[in-house]
Amino acid sequence: EPEPEPEPEPAGETALPEINDIMNMVFPMWEVDEDGNRVEVKECAVESCEWNPYYITKRYDGLHPDFGGHPTDNDVKYAFFGSSPFEG
Repeated sequence: EPEPEPEPEPAGETALPEINDIMNMVFPMWEVDEDGNRVEVKECAVESCEWNPYYITKRYDGLHPDFGGHPTDNDVKYAFFGSSPFEG
């Protein structure tokens, strides 16, 4: 049975990508094997860096990505959590 055609977008509106797709655009993740080990370590620069795909807590915020770190709330200028390092 053929797939149904998607409904057209209303004029002037575009679909927003899923949050995981946005996160992967902004913070591309390391490629891992079936055991969860990093496949390849690449040079990390401002324009090209890969991030730990197992980011669960803020424990490693601010560390270099090669050590499992992610940017802090202040680094990404996230207004609602800018004070989170101080207020928990």
